[in-house]
Amino acid sequence: MDKKASPVSGFGIIRGIISLFFFFVLATHSSAQSPYSKLDEWMESNAKAMGGRSILVICIDGQIVYTKSVNDMNHRQKSMNKYVAGKQGEPAVLDDCNLTSRQMMASCSKWDGGAIIIRQDSLNWIKFCFEKDYTGAKRVVSVVTKNISDDCNSVEIMEKKVYYKIAKADNVITLYFSTEGKKCFLVRHLQFDTVPGFEVGFLAQSPTSKFCAVKFSNISYQLKKIKDP
Repeated sequence: MDKKASPVSGFGIIRGIISLFFFFVLATHSSAQSPYSKLDEWMESNAKAMGGRSILVICIDGQIVYTKSVNDMNHRQKSMNKYVAGKQGEPAVLDDCNLTSRQMMASCSKWDGGAIIIRQDSLNWIKFCFEKDYTGAKRVVSVVTKNISDDCNSVEIMEKKVYYKIAKADNVITLYFSTEGKKCFLVRHLQFDTVPGFEVGFLAQSPTSKFCAVKFSNISYQLKKIKDP
């Protein structure tokens, strides 16, 4: 849980294919907004620490109101990008990030993965992860922490990408996945208490190796009441 996520309030639905280290900020009218100039300065100062290339997106009520892209990759970071692209048989992309950016995924070690996070504080959070397990299988995994963490390994995914959806209504959280982005399957339905200021965001993890590249795409946020369950 060392990645900084983003504030969001109310209830909504988040969809994403987990397949760049990518910052996505979701804000509402009730959230205090920093001057964009301050955000620009922070992005410029921290670009190298975020892999040399990053994009910040701010949404209000589901509408994109601001974007900032920084590209300050050093020689090592460009070389790693080319290495990963070569492993995938694709040309390296060294251009600036934008809202349609794509990044190949290289995952060689167990527990490598990408996740959507809901975080109230350091002892209360949910991680909905697309993760390589101890057998080498790519799997839907969820971790719910309420002082103590559980770890739920769900269905194995044969492809290199998966669609995730999280819905929140009051203190009820529902996790879904889909292999084609149309028909969603329920993974977990649970109670999770939050107060205004809780955070939603994305992370890439590689606890047993030095590198894991993750792509997040088709991201959307909706103020919409779910029908099931």
